[in-house]
Amino acid sequence: LADEIEDRFGELPPPARALLDIARLRLACRALRVGAVRAGPSGVALTPREEADVPSLVAHLGERLGLHWSRERLILEIAEPHAEARLARLLHVLEDET
Repeated sequence: LADEIEDRFGELPPPARALLDIARLRLACRALRVGAVRAGPSGVALTPREEADVPSLVAHLGERLGLHWSRERLILEIAEPHAEARLARLLHVLEDET
């Protein structure tokens, strides 16, 4: 969709690009049964939905991506002060798993 918009209207402004990235994040989270995402400057917390197979999610994502389990959330440490860079890294990680 982003490519089609750029073909028609030119380069996307940052807010439009962010909107499309957030839509991609929602799709990736839905596929992995992640119900909530919380981000801060040092990392991202992924809260699985109730119907998620948490042991499989932890085993599959945790070992491969360096995530760890804390207080019923998967934590991905991303030491990045810029939200755009954190979002890009998170998308890269999650889309590789879907």
